[in-house]
Amino acid sequence: MFFEKYTKIALKILSQDLKRKYINVIFLNLLNVFLDILSLIAIYPLATSLVGQSNTRLDIMIDDLFLKFNLDLANKPLYVLYFLITTIILKNILLVYIKYRTVITIEIIFKEISLMMNKKILSKNFSYFANNYQPVMLKNLREIPIEFKNYLDVYLNYYVSILNLTIITLTLIFFNFKVTFFILVYIFLTTIFYKVTLAEKARIWGRKGNIWAGKIYTHITDTINLIHEIKLKNKLDFFLNKHSSLIKEWSNLIFRGKFLSSITRPIFEIFLIIPILILLIIFNASIIDTSYLPILVVYLYAAFRTLPALVNLNISELKKKNYFFAIEYLKELFEDEKGIAKEEQNLSQNKNQFKFKKKIELKNIKFKFPSSNDNLLDDLNFEINKFDFIGIKGKSGAGKSTLIKIFLGLLEPTSGKIIIDDHLDFKKVETSYKNIMSYVPQNLFLLNDTILNNIAFGLEDEFINEKKVWDSLSLASAKDFVDKLDNKLNFEIKNNGQNLSGGQAQRIAIARALYHNPEIIILDEATNSLDDLTEKKFIHDLLKLKGKITIVFISHKLSSLEFCDKIFELDKKDLKKVNNNE
Repeated sequence: MFFEKYTKIALKILSQDLKRKYINVIFLNLLNVFLDILSLIAIYPLATSLVGQSNTRLDIMIDDLFLKFNLDLANKPLYVLYFLITTIILKNILLVYIKYRTVITIEIIFKEISLMMNKKILSKNFSYFANNYQPVMLKNLREIPIEFKNYLDVYLNYYVSILNLTIITLTLIFFNFKVTFFILVYIFLTTIFYKVTLAEKARIWGRKGNIWAGKIYTHITDTINLIHEIKLKNKLDFFLNKHSSLIKEWSNLIFRGKFLSSITRPIFEIFLIIPILILLIIFNASIIDTSYLPILVVYLYAAFRTLPALVNLNISELKKKNYFFAIEYLKELFEDEKGIAKEEQNLSQNKNQFKFKKKIELKNIKFKFPSSNDNLLDDLNFEINKFDFIGIKGKSGAGKSTLIKIFLGLLEPTSGKIIIDDHLDFKKVETSYKNIMSYVPQNLFLLNDTILNNIAFGLEDEFINEKKVWDSLSLASAKDFVDKLDNKLNFEIKNNGQNLSGGQAQRIAIARALYHNPEIIILDEATNSLDDLTEKKFIHDLLKLKGKITIVFISHKLSSLEFCDKIFELDKKDLKKVNNNE
């Protein structure tokens, strides 16, 4: 079976089961086309019977069938009419079933691709998220699966239209080769003209539309995130004007594509009616006698059946070009099968494969960002023993957060290794290594969900231990304020904690880190939104965990580090131990 380049790529992305279902839908449509042919064939003998002509090849074949089954030839028009009506009814019953199978198959494809795409992107390393625009990722995760399923839906219409036109054309050749050949050449030239003048433009507009949609997502995200600055500096008009210009450009491209699709039918109707008009002008209508009526009826019925297919063919040709971007994006995303297998293997590693017993060492760590020529960290060595309470300080921009992300296994160093208990390479137990960690970043993020679900992060309701949630809140000095809320643990957090104070949001994030029984907890400027009294209470409660978990505390405030067993300073690309009073 013939499939064009992009369809072959799309089918390779699908699972074998879905690929089979999609091809089955194509075959069902093929069966429907054959029923169309039967109705077309039945039209001719019905017309010849009505005008008193029954000497054509088709009539003779039908007469032979009547004689074979002992049917009365006098009732031939009635039998043919019954056959025509039955065929049309069967065809439309089958069409209802085909539409059902098509819709359900396309929607299953959407669900599978959406899940595959989310899994693939979320399995990528941390640097991928740091190096890509978040709004564009959001736009792609939402729209690419939709565009992919739309492409396969449109291609199905395209392919069925080709089948319809091909089979009906072959049937018409049986009736009159010359007339059919003339019509074919005319339609072919009309279609080529349409494609050359309009189809390529549709492809360009579709690609540009995707780019501008990404820009709109980015602008909206920026506007929402910076709303406080916009209002403070009275920059609302600037952002509204920018939004207006982006929407105008995108809307322009969408308008062109939709307008082009909407005028396809009238354009083809005009082009198809012109030859008939020319023939009527050239030949006097009086020369047309009843002998031409049967063949004329056949061609008119064929035109009635093929015009929608011809219009669909060209509209589908335009639409599928708009979705090429989605196919190309997914092809690139899923191209590295070895990479996918490796990520899935990492994700499936068992947490029990690794047990932190003695210490973790960072050896000869170098790191630089792809956009920089200089190392941010250079031959850095760092060792942390089990149950240590370590403090890290350093100037802004020294690389403290980068160092912690390397320690967590989120960022891969340019060179160097993480060694566990003197012999175990971190990469061999990457997933289970990460599972023993909890991390509270300086720029915290909370779910748009209840406090309960924020703290028990990633657990279904039936697996949440509420007592443990309250214990975590208590340890994070958050129990008192949560207990005073109307819905307590069911209080809904909105917009990353904007309906809480900064200190309250930070304490929820700390409670989340403590809930999952980490063996190592890393607090990256995690108390900078707390007042001095609350911070001291939290650190005092944290000290109760000494000897139970390993703690790494990062702060620019020396007063926050005075409880630490050891303090290190990140300076000149290296980490050095300092005295607690420095």
